[in-house]
Amino acid sequence: MKCDQCGFEGEIKLFKSLSFDDAVVILQCPSCKGDVCTTTMEMIEERIKLAKDLSQQLVKVVEANDIKVAKKILKELTNLNRSLFDPALEKFIKQMYKRITPPYSSSKQKSL
Repeated sequence: MKCDQCGFEGEIKLFKSLSFDDAVVILQCPSCKGDVCTTTMEMIEERIKLAKDLSQQLVKVVEANDIKVAKKILKELTNLNRSLFDPALEKFIKQMYKRITPPYSSSKQKSL
């Protein structure tokens, strides 16, 4: 996302949502606090791109066994998917969460 007023460029999540309807979204630039107008379709495209980028980062982080960062990215992806409603992304999130969550040991299960 890019601000037309000051030229600030950053991920859409940095821009505060001020108002929206079926076609137009008005955001606030985090740098100059000016209004940035975009279409709903452009916002969806930005969110899809962000979800892809975060998913790629998550795979790398999980492979590196960095659980703290993985949980942070999973939370961000979950919040992002609330607006995308993507079943494939939801499935991916669940699979990645399972990969970072240690299973219960059989001794703990028996004591329950």
